[in-house]
Amino acid sequence: MPLSTLSQLQFHNAGPLTTTWTAPTSCATMTPPVGLGWYPYRDTGVLYLSENCDVNQTNYNDCAPSAAAIEEDWRGKFGDPARRKMVYYHSPGLACPASWTTVGVAARDDVSSYSLSGIFASPTVTEKGWRTDLAPTFEPINNQFVSALEPRETLVVCCPDGYKPISAGGGCFSEVSRELYTATTGCQFIDREDAPYTIVTVTYTYYGKPVTGLFQSLTGTTDHWDSRVETIEPSQSSEYFGLIQTPAVSLVHMGMALGHFGSVDNILEHEEVGRIESLGSRISSLGPIVESAAHPSAANRVHDLSQALLCFLLRFHVCPPLHVLYLYLQLRLQYRLFLSQLHHHEPSQQHLHALSREY
Repeated sequence: MPLSTLSQLQFHNAGPLTTTWTAPTSCATMTPPVGLGWYPYRDTGVLYLSENCDVNQTNYNDCAPSAAAIEEDWRGKFGDPARRKMVYYHSPGLACPASWTTVGVAARDDVSSYSLSGIFASPTVTEKGWRTDLAPTFEPINNQFVSALEPRETLVVCCPDGYKPISAGGGCFSEVSRELYTATTGCQFIDREDAPYTIVTVTYTYYGKPVTGLFQSLTGTTDHWDSRVETIEPSQSSEYFGLIQTPAVSLVHMGMALGHFGSVDNILEHEEVGRIESLGSRISSLGPIVESAAHPSAANRVHDLSQALLCFLLRFHVCPPLHVLYLYLQLRLQYRLFLSQLHHHEPSQQHLHALSREY
């Protein structure tokens, strides 16, 4: 993403994530701090009360990739108003972490059209239409993130298994038992009167339509927060539910349109990298057919697979993993050998040597 800022959002590349990152084993029993959500906003993932009153707290830990570097950067901006508008992502980012799920995909074509799915899909009217954010007062982070994509870029957002994406973007949440929050008080973080911003009226594009809303324009150089402790009366306890949050993992990579990889919905079900790595097993299943006879369908299948892999290689303006490049070359060589068999003659040693030199 060449854009480093957009509408005062600061996009920070936390580094590449080109393989499937696996969390330490200790993360299997580690749970983020439990807070409280308010039932009227149950589907948004918004944290209403927190037991921790530290305004510098974060949810970054070793259970997410590059967490230490991200937290160091975020804490280093303590007192800087820009920290309100930080967005972290990985680029090139090719795979969600292990035990994480793709919850949204936004792919921009060569011009200005987008393929959107999951958290980026256009909202629909429901019985709670007053909260569907069809025309939100403030432009959501998700919308701004998509607007920052360059032509041929794809954005993928990942959440841990069992979590949902926070509707405004930037994080993931999961509802847990209310009883896990044992405190009788909760903290809310509020702006002081000298908050470093002013509210202005702006017009932005939301799913192809112009929307007039409000914008929090940063104007100060020093940020201040206050925390307010609220007592949870027994009669109010049922108004809240247990909530845990964790930052989302956002992946950005440069590539072509979806092409051989199918629709955006297919990417939500099967990660691109996973599908590419599975090509090897699919190719090996053609072995018995080839050994018994030179079968045209086998040659066609290998050709299709190699073309799909070539599409993958061209999709990213980065050096592909060596095993992926090697697989592509092997596929092309195998296809040429199939063609020789289909013409009812075995390739000569001289022909094999020439093919090997070519690939």
